[in-house]
Amino acid sequence: MKTILLFTASLILSLSQLSGQITMPGVKFSDSYSFDKCNNMKIEFYAKNNELMRTLLYKTYYESAGKNFMVIMDAPGKGGDMTTIFDMANEVAVQIFSSDSPEPMYNAGRFKFPEGADIKKLEIVPTEACL
Repeated sequence: MKTILLFTASLILSLSQLSGQITMPGVKFSDSYSFDKCNNMKIEFYAKNNELMRTLLYKTYYESAGKNFMVIMDAPGKGGDMTTIFDMANEVAVQIFSSDSPEPMYNAGRFKFPEGADIKKLEIVPTEACL
């Protein structure tokens, strides 16, 4: 399980390195990430009249130690997915848009994570095995 998650994150970052689009001056991130826990989530969007408009599937991979995490939004249809890896040590987020399309787009940028009392914490409990 951990090997599959490590392979997935390594593959995503390897593909992004090949494109040459993700190198940015002053932005550094790891070559690979490993995650040992995950959650599957389904978020439903409704219109004002309570009509279901869209459902998106999310997978969240994270480390037990709480250092890095990855969120994958799997939208229906080709090219609608988005993967975001949060590198907490380097304070960098790496995004991959439309990773299932022939020419995905990449973005990497710095962020400042809030300190202690400013963080709203959500206890995440693994719900099932993720692949």
